[in-house]
Amino acid sequence: MMGGAFIPGYSGVDIFFVLSGFIISYRHLNDLGHPSKFKPYVTKRALRILPAYWLYTAFVVLCAFTISFLFNYNILPWTKIDASHILGSFLFFPTDIINNAAPVLPVAWTLTYEVMFYAIFGLAIALPAKAFKYIATTWLVLILLSNAFAWSQSLFFRIFTDLRNIEFLMGCAIAYLVQKRWRATNAGSGRIALFFGCLLLIAFWFNAATGFRAFPKNADAFSFGISYALIVFGGVIIELKGNRLHKSSKFDNLLNFIGDASYSIYLVHFTIIFTLNRILKHFINHEYLGSFLGFIVISLIAILVGCAAYVFVEKPAIIRLRQWLSPSVRQVLT
Repeated sequence: MMGGAFIPGYSGVDIFFVLSGFIISYRHLNDLGHPSKFKPYVTKRALRILPAYWLYTAFVVLCAFTISFLFNYNILPWTKIDASHILGSFLFFPTDIINNAAPVLPVAWTLTYEVMFYAIFGLAIALPAKAFKYIATTWLVLILLSNAFAWSQSLFFRIFTDLRNIEFLMGCAIAYLVQKRWRATNAGSGRIALFFGCLLLIAFWFNAATGFRAFPKNADAFSFGISYALIVFGGVIIELKGNRLHKSSKFDNLLNFIGDASYSIYLVHFTIIFTLNRILKHFINHEYLGSFLGFIVISLIAILVGCAAYVFVEKPAIIRLRQWLSPSVRQVLT
């Protein structure tokens, strides 16, 4: 499509990891070294990722079993529909995505990384305040050494030392700098960081789209990761200084809604796009499906389905689960 211009779209994983590191650290930086904050932290993270993920996974598994039974047709070619693979999907077991093994929801391979990062940050909350810097430093050193010397690795260790994990640490560093060091910096610094981040992103995107890569694909933390880190840092500084790039309250509301629905959109978009392509190719010319217009239409449908899933599934499920929690737990979550 368009000469491969959208091939580097996989770099969305990189900004996802940078943002995750930033958001978790920004919200919980002051919780480090306070064991009493551990339970609320774990509860918040569980409520955020588990209900929607488990419900969507269960729905897809049910559809897969039903269609396989009625029509002897496999709608999930990227995984096996058996007890071990289904259980592994529900429990975020590591999958060998490099060798085309994926969970029931293919994008959920990133959640294995996410849950691992949550666990490491949670450990730092439970330990003395200075522990996080030692944990982060040790993790960074292991990542760099493992990749520099190509240590023989199990699947779990390969995920633990994946270079993309550096992007979580980039996000943590941004939160620390914004809260503790550069709070007094002006919006101009944010604009400079945003400008150079966008410039680098365009350069690395072009390089990846054309097949000329400044870094190998497994080292995107040093290309897309740094680009997105600068963009996030610049955007945060500009936002904190009140120099927003937009002034519309309606636009703010739309962005807030999309932000709230982003997790559901993220979880369902691949399955929706894959299913639509499989269905529509029997009725619509293949060239149209592969065109820019076809890409836009199918992507918009996937986003709308994700928003609907948030409104009718994820949000009600979280509200209901909060009601089941004890009053003392609900109080610490507010």
